[in-house]
Amino acid sequence: MVVHDVSEYVLQEVFHPPFYIQNLLPVGGSLLLYGRPGEMKSWLVMYMAFCIATGQDWLDFHTVQGRVMLINFEISPAGYHSRLVSMNQNFSIEPSMLFESSPSIMFLEDPAVFERFKADVDAVNPNIVILDCFSKCFGGDENSSRDMATFLRNIDSMKRDGRSVVIVHHSNKNLLVADPMDRIRGHSRLAGDVDTVIQLAKQPTCKQIQFGKTRLSAVEVHSRNIIFENYLWRLR
Repeated sequence: MVVHDVSEYVLQEVFHPPFYIQNLLPVGGSLLLYGRPGEMKSWLVMYMAFCIATGQDWLDFHTVQGRVMLINFEISPAGYHSRLVSMNQNFSIEPSMLFESSPSIMFLEDPAVFERFKADVDAVNPNIVILDCFSKCFGGDENSSRDMATFLRNIDSMKRDGRSVVIVHHSNKNLLVADPMDRIRGHSRLAGDVDTVIQLAKQPTCKQIQFGKTRLSAVEVHSRNIIFENYLWRLR
C-alpha cells in the first residue's frame, strides 16, 4: 500500500485521465448505455463507433480516434450489415479502424466461452469494444451478485493496454423510478462497476440522453435532446 503525505502530494504534477469520448469514455474504462427496447440504442452506439473510428465528434463530445470493434449479439447479421451500409454513407472509414462481428448468442460469464471470445477480440486488437447487448452475452441471473461479478471480472480482464468497453443494456419496467441509476435492469453491481452510465429515453418529439454517472469527468454533464435523421444523430 502506497501512502502519500498530502502536503507534498498536491505539489506533484496532476495526471488527467485521457478519454476516447470527452468526459464519458475513459481510456481503459467502461460505459453503460441503456434504455427501453426500441429506443434505437443500437443505432446510437453504431454512430458512436463510426465517430470514434474517424475521430469526429459524437454529438457535441470530442473524440480521440481509435480502433473500434462492434459486436452484435442481437440483430441478424444481414440486418446489421444493412445498417452499417446505411450509416457508412455519412463517413469515410479508413481500413482497420472499424470492425464488426455478429456471432450467435454467447454467455461471457462462462470461462471457456469467454477465453475463445477474448482471443478473437485480441486478434483484432481494438481500442474500444462495444457489446450489444448485455442480455444476449450473459446467461446467468441478472439479479445475482455472484453471476454479475463473474461477468464483470471477465470484462475487466479485457481492459488492458488502454482498451475500453461499452455495454448496451435494457431498463427495468418500473416507469415511476426517477433516478436514472435505479432504472437499469438487473443487479446494481453492473452500474456500480462502470465509469459512465447513460440512459437513452424517449421524449415527445425526440430522444434524450441522460447521465446517471460520469465518474471521471471533471465537469457536470447535462442531458441532451437528440434526433436521428438520415442515419446521423444530432442535437435538437
